Amino acid sequence: MSSNFCSKPVDISKFGVIYAGAQKNVGPSDLVAQGGLEAIAKKNLEKAWILYDAIDESGGFYRCPVEKSVRSLMNVPFTLEKSELEADFIKQAASQGMVSLKGHRSVGGVRASIYNAMPLAGVETLVPFMREFKAKHA
Repeated sequence: MSSNFCSKPVDISKFGVIYAGAQKNVGPSDLVAQGGLEAIAKKNLEKAWILYDAIDESGGFYRCPVEKSVRSLMNVPFTLEKSELEADFIKQAASQGMVSLKGHRSVGGVRASIYNAMPLAGVETLVPFMREFKAKHA
């Protein structure tokens, strides 16, 4: 439950034990200041759908390897149609202040981590960059 811990309300009556680390969502994100779990869940859903929509509407230039019904609201992995462009994508994004987009070491590709501490503005910066990158390289 580490990646989802305190990212949305959870019916704890369905579990005997819940094991999670707090480092991703609780410490840096200040749950109360953001309006509590309901507000955070709404914000996380909005961030994820904006990003997934950009991927899904790219005509295959960006591809999410995860089935839509089980996509994460915390980590959005995707690949580029031309895998040789991934390093350039990550480098150009970093030059514009968007860092840590390199995919997980076991999967590769690109991964946008949009935990509670990531503001909506972060996704609203990434998506136009993705569209511009696609326009230059499609």
